[in-house]
Amino acid sequence: EPIKWKICLHIILHTGITRGELLGLEWKDFDEKINALYISRSSKVVPNYGIITVCGNDFKNNQRIPISKQMLILVNQYKCWQLDEIRRAGSKWRDTIVITHQDGSKEKLKNDRLFTQIDGSPMHPDSLTGWLREFRTRTDNKQFNLNTLRDPEIQSRMSADMIQYGNPTQTEMRLTQ
Repeated sequence: EPIKWKICLHIILHTGITRGELLGLEWKDFDEKINALYISRSSKVVPNYGIITVCGNDFKNNQRIPISKQMLILVNQYKCWQLDEIRRAGSKWRDTIVITHQDGSKEKLKNDRLFTQIDGSPMHPDSLTGWLREFRTRTDNKQFNLNTLRDPEIQSRMSADMIQYGNPTQTEMRLTQ
């Protein structure tokens, strides 16, 4: 599978964050010094507005989630891939993006998103859902969905695998087979 989608699944598996929180991630949300990820915004689709970003006072989560060094290595590999994609896009890449907030106000920001469309604009949440639907069809795994990845039992298995094997690979392999 393409690295973009692998990283999406890995992050959801390791953290239990929602699709919107995943697509709201920015590079500055990773703290490599303490192996943590900060969730401080979410992307969602709202009729008549399109993709909006919920953050600040509107976003209640603003939490720190510990992540493994192995996860940081994967994220950094993805960052290298994304930098290559930015070079390929050239002048079509959006260095700045306009974020629509929940109240309808707009803000122009430096583009720091992890997951974007080919031109750098924020990725539509249904893109992940669509890819996962195709993945399930290709792998004949009808029971596997985004909510499955966030299930407390799955998160518990991931934690147990971290303790027993030093990484969550066993659960990931079971889920993606």
